Amino acid sequence: NDAGSYGRASVWMSDDFVNWEMKLTNYPEYGKFGGDIWAPDIIRKGDQYYQFITRSGGYDTWVAVADSPTGPWKNLREDDSAIVSGGGNAGRIVAAYNMDAQPFIDDDGQAYMYWGWSEAMGAKLTPDLKNIDGEVHFLKGTKWLPNGGELPQWLSVDLGEPMPITKVLTSPEFKHVAYGYKIEVSEDGGNWQPFADRSENRTELPGDGYVDEGNAKARHVRITFNHCGGHWAGLYNFAVYAGDKIVSLGKPVTASSVRGQGAEPENAVDVSSGPSLADFVEGSYMIKYNGKYYLLYSSGVLHDGTYSVRYAVSDKPLGPFVTPPDHIILQMNEEQTTRGPGHNSVLKFKDKHYIVYHQHNQPHEGGALVFRQTCADLLEFNPDGSIKPVTPTQTGV
Repeated sequence: NDAGSYGRASVWMSDDFVNWEMKLTNYPEYGKFGGDIWAPDIIRKGDQYYQFITRSGGYDTWVAVADSPTGPWKNLREDDSAIVSGGGNAGRIVAAYNMDAQPFIDDDGQAYMYWGWSEAMGAKLTPDLKNIDGEVHFLKGTKWLPNGGELPQWLSVDLGEPMPITKVLTSPEFKHVAYGYKIEVSEDGGNWQPFADRSENRTELPGDGYVDEGNAKARHVRITFNHCGGHWAGLYNFAVYAGDKIVSLGKPVTASSVRGQGAEPENAVDVSSGPSLADFVEGSYMIKYNGKYYLLYSSGVLHDGTYSVRYAVSDKPLGPFVTPPDHIILQMNEEQTTRGPGHNSVLKFKDKHYIVYHQHNQPHEGGALVFRQTCADLLEFNPDGSIKPVTPTQTGV
């Protein structure tokens, strides 16, 4: 029933999943990293245990090591530095994205780390788990990201010649944020005419994308964001249609600004933009089942009933991932006895999988802070490998 972040990690222990004992660990030393911690995650490798934590004050990720899951813990890196930090990476990795790290060790012994907020990221780790080994993989596909949150920000595509524009599909970065924008068209790139105007939108969410229909002949199509709910004006897909045909794929694109390498405006009209992990928010958790890799994650808004657990599947640990049509595992039920379930882990015991997650406290209390309860339920797979939706039992396992 705690909320937000905490000074040191605590460990709960049980022999029967009914009676629990809590022990407060020594790690991290309070205030040592300039903030409380989020989302500790522990993995065993050999005879030692490794704990990955996020610092709430700076969105950096540290790794600690111990001989027991209860500690005592010490920082794995001798200089007490983070394994990943927003300030030390260029391009699409910004500070606020480095959170909720989860380590995963594959059958061949290779270790990986999955993490991110808004961006779903994954990377190999070195054998000692001290460093990222090689490149960081962006699992959601590509997108355009401007260089900062200032508004307005715009993106424009040149179709090469005037075409009959009938529809524009806009897929912004977040599904749970209402975006305000306008779309304009031009034959010469200088004189612009309105095609669609959602500048005053503060309530309609994009879902799988905003669809704006019209009838115009133009060579240039431009979208300008003036409201993004406090977020940046990121775009996963900006598709311009002439009839039923997408005419913007691979065409030249310009933008008001660019965050850096990996966030180019061309990404908004390339073929890799799509639905894979488009609703990812946070809480990555990787499991492997029958040779497939399942990335579970949280979507929606933590503070309301939209928070939920979902998944995507891949044949490889770093993707590409496919999001199944029915990919919601846990969500608020009609009675709201389960509300805002999210940020899960998965335990395997005697060939059965159990999903452990938190939900809003019951009876629910509104307000800025979200107090939460820990829950555990059975996680099952269908014969085709898809994950069955979990029906919370309210009694645990």
